[in-house]
This record gives sequence, structure tokens and C-alpha cells, in this order.
Amino acid sequence: MKKKLIALLIILAIFIPTYFAIVYYISAQNAPVSERTIEKLTLTALDGNEFVFGKDTKESKDVIGFFVEMNDTSKQVPDLPDQLKKIKCYKAVYRSYNKDKVYRYYFTTNPNEAYYVDSKNKTYSIPAEKAVEFLSMKYSESTYEASVEPEL
Repeated sequence: MKKKLIALLIILAIFIPTYFAIVYYISAQNAPVSERTIEKLTLTALDGNEFVFGKDTKESKDVIGFFVEMNDTSKQVPDLPDQLKKIKCYKAVYRSYNKDKVYRYYFTTNPNEAYYVDSKNKTYSIPAEKAVEFLSMKYSESTYEASVEPEL
């Protein structure tokens, strides 16, 4: 009986790291994006241009930090307004823990009408000051109709 108990304890002890790994994996997969864990952010503008931000330059780190802060300061709302459901959106793909999480950002020229939908399909209202800050970035040029090059 004593040998069986010792064998059981040894087997359980061998699998302790596995239990920790499973708990860590599950918590990482369900965790919201955070500046610390983001490996890469890919932003696709309304015109299809892609901007890739890693942790290699200060500008990239600042953009990632801005998006995380914008997400953190946004308030959850029940649904995306109907007029925004019909417009194109910015697509941000956050690479974190070797998994991609896709967020959709809806901006208009009115900073009070800025929203995003996260990877779990929850909708958030973006504060006007954060919308203004994004709309003043070079990455938001495609929001404005005048930014489109004319065709001859």
C-alpha cells in the first residue's frame, strides 16, 4: 500500500509542470491584448495599405502603446451604430502569444463616432480625444475622401 501511494505521488509530481503549462496556455489565449505581450501589430487601412509595427523601433512601440491605451480607455456599448455597419473599417491584427486577434476600428471624420469591435465581437466606443489623435496620424489618411489620388 505504501509503495502504491509513493508511486502515485511520484506520478503526480512528474505532471506538475504540465498542469502549470496548461493553465498558462489557457490564460494566455483568453487574455486581452496588452502592450507587454504584443509581438506585432498589423494595421490595414481603408484603402488596403498595410502598416506593420513591431517592437524594433520607438515609433512602432508608440503606435502599439497608443492602440492599447485607446482600447483600455474605451467603454463597452451594446452594438455598433447602424450607419457604421455599412462603412469600411480599419483592421488591426494583434500578434500575441503566437496567436492573432483581429480588431475592427470604425472611424469617421466626426471623432464622436468612433468605435471598435474586438476579437470576441464586443463593441466599444472610443473616446473622442483618442479618435482625434488617431485621425491626426498618417495611418488614418484613407478616412478622408480628399486623400484619394484622383484618376485621370
